[in-house]
Amino acid sequence: MNRDSLDKAVLAADDDIWRPHVTVATVVPKDGRFLLVEEDVRGRIVLNQPAGHLDPDESLQVAAVRETLEETGWEVALDCLLCVQQWRNAESGNEFVRFTFAALPVRHHEARELDAGILRALWMTREEIAAEAARLRSPMVLASIDDWVDRLQVATAATNMSHVVPLADWRATVEGGPHHMGTTRMSLTPSTGVVDPHCRVHSLDNLHVAGSSVFPTVGYANPTLPLVALALRLADHLLERSRR
Repeated sequence: MNRDSLDKAVLAADDDIWRPHVTVATVVPKDGRFLLVEEDVRGRIVLNQPAGHLDPDESLQVAAVRETLEETGWEVALDCLLCVQQWRNAESGNEFVRFTFAALPVRHHEARELDAGILRALWMTREEIAAEAARLRSPMVLASIDDWVDRLQVATAATNMSHVVPLADWRATVEGGPHHMGTTRMSLTPSTGVVDPHCRVHSLDNLHVAGSSVFPTVGYANPTLPLVALALRLADHLLERSRR
């Protein structure tokens, strides 16, 4: 086989690889309602979660926070990866893999101009969203909200709570304990925490925190092993940084 034939064979095999659109979205609860956007998609007015495509050299987490801000004006703090969804648009034939995060609302920038095509941001209950099923941009919208509800119910049962408390009302679920966590929360941005993913205090180049206070959430068991792992990881990072 000559070089041209080999190149054509490689390109043909490459074309056979499935390449879906990679998108991100957020499920943002507040007082029993969820943050949605009303948008104009080729003349059709639909409802969707804050969502969009992953940009080059961008992490999924950063993309989710960015898209939410650009489409709703809401700055959010990610809570967890809620679900990974697949969907095929029957009209266009396009296929999507969507990484959907649960997030908490932090601050609303009312004066911010929203993305082109976004008519408004609005808050709706799960029942109101279900009633608008015909207007949902995809089945992933309601499915991800139901995933969030299921996750909350599981967490509620695990903590022996007698009722479901929205994540936005976290103060109602706080209980005392001997392990202090969360006072210097790890976050991607200074507006949602104190230290970055390398335990460095935001805006301070030479101050790091290695303790359970950087944990964004509280685990089920004692934090000793995660603390040891965190300290070792930070030590490796500082050693590597000192060699640059």
